Amino acid sequence: MNTFDATSYYVGHHSSASVSEWQEWYEAGAWPPALRRRPASEFSIGDGHGIVYQMLLSHAPFRRTLDIGCSAGDFILPIKGMSEESHGVDIAPLPGAWGVLRDHFGIHCQTHDFDKADLPFPEGHFSAVTMIMVLEHVFNVDHAVAEIARVLETGGVAVVQVPNIAYLKRRIELLLGRMPVTADSSDRDFTKSWDGQHLHNFTLDSLKMVFSRHGMQIEQCRCFGRLAGLRSRWPSLLGADLTVLARKVKP
Repeated sequence: MNTFDATSYYVGHHSSASVSEWQEWYEAGAWPPALRRRPASEFSIGDGHGIVYQMLLSHAPFRRTLDIGCSAGDFILPIKGMSEESHGVDIAPLPGAWGVLRDHFGIHCQTHDFDKADLPFPEGHFSAVTMIMVLEHVFNVDHAVAEIARVLETGGVAVVQVPNIAYLKRRIELLLGRMPVTADSSDRDFTKSWDGQHLHNFTLDSLKMVFSRHGMQIEQCRCFGRLAGLRSRWPSLLGADLTVLARKVKP
């Protein structure tokens, strides 16, 4: 029986380990400069990172920020200006990119597997945590949310983004006896992976339930994509994805 090696799967999506290549890409503007706050106008609420940026902006500045599933730093780098100190963790080691982030931008990233260990940080270490399209990939959702709550200071915020299984289009697909696709919609026959290696499905109510169990309260939910403003009026039905801002209310 074949087993799924998560680390190998995600490393395969980032083929370059060359520090010089990453440096060239950063300098070429593939990521915006991190030594200034990126203007809100450069982020669109129509994209996933943009809506997270907008939600964080109203609560900035932060003491320390953690991006879970940081990849090559394509989000933790743009939001560096919001925080005095920036950290990232990812299951896939990307030493080339992380070396550039550390040496040129002061952002510290390290490898971490949520399903094998707690986050390598003390309690109350961060004032903001982001987790963009990651929670659906971990085996133990309760452990992941408990760890987010543990490393957040009381009053700190977490912005978490997941696909929404209760999206109207997906409800109709289920009624028609079809399997909804919550990842790459071009792979409807699951030939590349099983729904992008998503292990869990979420609704807004299920997110509220799991965060509440760990002393966190969801204060805001928004959606991205076309007609993002309209979608955000009824996110549980109209949002293909849910982006929630949860505050740690209990120590």
